[in-house]
Amino acid sequence: MDPAVVNLTQFETFFEERRPFFTEGAKVFGDFGRSGASQYWGFFRPEPTLYYSRRIGRAPQGKPSGTWVDTPTATTILGAAKVVGRTHKAGPSRPRGRHRPRARQDIQRGRDRRARGGAAHELRRDPRPARVGPARCHRVLGTSVIRDLSDPALAAYLTDRALMLGVDGHYFLDGGRKWVVHGGIAGSSVHGSTQAITRLQKAEQRYYQRPDVTFVKLDPTATSMSGWNGRRTSTATAGTSP
Repeated sequence: MDPAVVNLTQFETFFEERRPFFTEGAKVFGDFGRSGASQYWGFFRPEPTLYYSRRIGRAPQGKPSGTWVDTPTATTILGAAKVVGRTHKAGPSRPRGRHRPRARQDIQRGRDRRARGGAAHELRRDPRPARVGPARCHRVLGTSVIRDLSDPALAAYLTDRALMLGVDGHYFLDGGRKWVVHGGIAGSSVHGSTQAITRLQKAEQRYYQRPDVTFVKLDPTATSMSGWNGRRTSTATAGTSP
């Protein structure tokens, strides 16, 4: 059960994941850009959340209206599968993981309209060591969300496809492994109707419509959005860094 929260802001509240299916082996998917370093410093620069499992199974996002509305509080997850293990090539310290839950969103009735269609979520994490040996390592993280938006009202509100792909890794600068360079780069893309993409552009996370913004511009005809984020950091794993 989640703690009671009164959110007076326009931003989403992020809750801790407590479902066993998603918490088991979660470290495989949650340490993007942090391999190789014994400590990780991120002052004044929070990392983006590339994967937030609480959105799988959440309440429907549609808002139908009517004299009688039956609103489900959660989504029915039809089935899910996850594989987390180790391979011979990856070695004892190179876990590999994948899970693929598929959910059919419950129907929320209001004038016979659905609040959300079916959605398939997939997450892959494939860490592999480089050929030169364990001094280097690169890994891949990918996620995808595919929605069935047969209802026009849902198609005007939600995106039908979201994809993300990232590559991260580390490289030790010395034989004693006291200094390491680590980081990662990731890009994402969403696709949907012009109404859905316009809603994302105007959302509080972006505010493309602000008159003081010069590096982005609201495009009401756009059917997709994309972006990227990257970071590289050098860290001392032993001794005192300057």
